[in-house]
Amino acid sequence: MAAQRLVRDLCRMLKLDPFDIQKTALAPEPDPNTAWTIVAAYFDDTVEGLHALVHRPEFEAHLKAHFSQLPLPPPEKEDPAWYALRNVIYAFGWRHLSQHTTSGSFCYTDGDGWKYFLNALSVHSQLLYCRTGLMAVQALIAMSMYVDGIGNPSLEYMLCVSSMKLAESKGLHREPALAWDLDQSAIHTRAHLWWSIYIYERHTAFMSGRPLSIDDDDITCQLPTDQPGGDHADLDYFIGSITLAQISGRIWRMTKRLKRATPTFQEIVDSISQLDSALGDWYSSLPSSVKIDTATHSLPPDIHPYKALFLYCGYQARLILLHSMLVRPWNEVPALSGEYDKDRFRKHVWNSTEIVAEAARNIIRCLQHINVTRSSPKALVYEWPLVALSTLFIYVLQFPKLPTVAADIQFMDTVTGHLDYVGFASADLDFPFAREVTTLARSAVARAARGDGFATKEPFSQSHVASQLEGQATQAAESVRFDNAAPSDNPELFHTMDPDQEVWGTLLQWPDGDDTSFGDVLGNPALDIMSNSFM
Repeated sequence: MAAQRLVRDLCRMLKLDPFDIQKTALAPEPDPNTAWTIVAAYFDDTVEGLHALVHRPEFEAHLKAHFSQLPLPPPEKEDPAWYALRNVIYAFGWRHLSQHTTSGSFCYTDGDGWKYFLNALSVHSQLLYCRTGLMAVQALIAMSMYVDGIGNPSLEYMLCVSSMKLAESKGLHREPALAWDLDQSAIHTRAHLWWSIYIYERHTAFMSGRPLSIDDDDITCQLPTDQPGGDHADLDYFIGSITLAQISGRIWRMTKRLKRATPTFQEIVDSISQLDSALGDWYSSLPSSVKIDTATHSLPPDIHPYKALFLYCGYQARLILLHSMLVRPWNEVPALSGEYDKDRFRKHVWNSTEIVAEAARNIIRCLQHINVTRSSPKALVYEWPLVALSTLFIYVLQFPKLPTVAADIQFMDTVTGHLDYVGFASADLDFPFAREVTTLARSAVARAARGDGFATKEPFSQSHVASQLEGQATQAAESVRFDNAAPSDNPELFHTMDPDQEVWGTLLQWPDGDDTSFGDVLGNPALDIMSNSFM
């Protein structure tokens, strides 16, 4: 039941309960002195403020003009875009300051931050369907980033897509035509806003398994050549994030293309190799100012730690996604029809297996740098650690006699300890899945050491692993298929589909496969412990 509970708990966070946003009076806004303190905290101390999504001098000028009005206008008489942007920045600033003044629960409804967010959300329809400027786009993407903090419901995908579609309707994805008569400042503002949304949309789609909202071929907006404030490290981070987002789109399009076709093994290997090279070249080309030292896993000193971690862990997570097509147990192992080079096939599958396992270890090594607060992003705190944990779990079950198994169990213990601390610090989040799968992995290794039925007694070597992979290959279908489906004979493994929960895509990339049985997909008797224990 562990996997089912994990899927259920994650999917429940995708939506709000109706009573959370039932029609109530809008929350009162802070007095001017408190408001200026909150705004300063947002721009000075939050990673979102440092990202310069909102131009500080322009915002502060609006706020000064707002407080100069006596009496202050009621919300229904205000510009909805300004009302939403002001309140979501209040929410950010309050949440950051509350980390130093409150303790205990990270529950999103505790304190004034959520009330300010609901103020902003109350004008969501006006932002989309009334005449607005760029401030409405800024407000929507800022709202999306706000709910990405741990403890908040996972509304970021829907809000981010809304901001992207509004941005498209205003032509932000296009290079401005001369007839628009925009000055360079306006062009730079539009470009910075568009690419900020693009980065975040690719990230949320990648994390949730949702489709991309725009094709890269439709984007002609120029890349930014400078960063507000003139910080070179931030510009390096921004350009690096854009490139990683573009590679994510290429991975998505490649998997979709392979899903719709019947590619040969060579076509699959070539596709994976090209994107693997693109990822490697991208990370190698990053300036040292934004790059984590791969030898010591130390952070660069001149940039916010979360920015460097997003680039590095995002890189590792995409390696896992890319190479998992050959190694995940719910993906059929692809094989060529007719004759093919079995040694070469085994080599590629084993290489992808090792890349996926090492990428998971690298994500776990970064946990030492995560400071768990109300503002911490979900991806760094538990989403990527859960990806790494499940990756090593499968790896250990497949090869329980490899010499790296003891160290990998320790890596899994590290994730379990980290998530236990998250649960303790938040008083709301709980991840029993981590403890359960780590216990299962340890049990599998012990059974393998005893030769207890499902594992061979001889030591695992690369040649032995290769022979196992060959066995999997010979069981594959004549044509290449990527199903990624919850097996029909074990429907409870990944939770029965519930349209109200929006469960599709949360753990499985392609949930619309055929009726392949669980045993046929796994192809390895060592993994029986997983299917038996999850029921």
